[in-house]
Amino acid sequence: MKTCVAAFVNQKGGVAKTTSVGNVGAGLAKRGRNVLLVDLDPQGNLSESFGLNPDLLEKTMHDSLIGGVPLKSVLIGVSERLDLVPANTHLAGAESELLSLPEKNTRLKKLLGRLSGYDYILIDCPPSLGQLTVNALMSAHRVYIPVQTEFFALKGLQKLVQTIEVAKERGNRGIVKKVFATLHDGRIGICRDVLDQLKAHFGKDEMFETVVRKNISLVEATASGKSIFDYKPACHGAADYHRLAEEILKEETI
Repeated sequence: MKTCVAAFVNQKGGVAKTTSVGNVGAGLAKRGRNVLLVDLDPQGNLSESFGLNPDLLEKTMHDSLIGGVPLKSVLIGVSERLDLVPANTHLAGAESELLSLPEKNTRLKKLLGRLSGYDYILIDCPPSLGQLTVNALMSAHRVYIPVQTEFFALKGLQKLVQTIEVAKERGNRGIVKKVFATLHDGRIGICRDVLDQLKAHFGKDEMFETVVRKNISLVEATASGKSIFDYKPACHGAADYHRLAEEILKEETI
């Protein structure tokens, strides 16, 4: 199987996007896949979730994306079969810096294309649809959209879908999108209603069956700098991300 590049995107913050990137990546690595995580968010939350201090990093995603430093010299091994390209606030300037650079929309794609040995590359995008996210979409074979089952869940998704269509028009015609529900509490009526709306709108072809339930252990794992599988493998947060990783594996063999 050739490398699958997947961008996790939602311009709405607080939808468990970073949590999902880290735990899906860890889940795939535990199943024997070689995985690279790319922190493309200037907040550096993905880097922090693996115990790194973004302020102390010598090289980050900014050095590669803007300075052309090879990703191999930036990435850090965080566990067996799992590597990470970290980020910090320096990346915030990239939104404007990219505008004046040649091939501004495909710089990440070219950087990733020079890597080898990975089964999956998972990109944690910032909560916006700016130049960084455009670079991720131009690089990706898959777009995974985490959606919190709350009242405003569907608001803004239309703009995201339009941005994905722009990526197709600019040359990434094979890109495929898929939604999954996060932070779900089945005891609450509005959560059940929104989940039903998502299933009706996207259908089986564009939505994963896995529903990631709200689980305090997921928050605690992030704070401890560990994946949910290393922090509390018996909790239902681990079970949900186990199922999501399995669905992603099955999807790539169809």
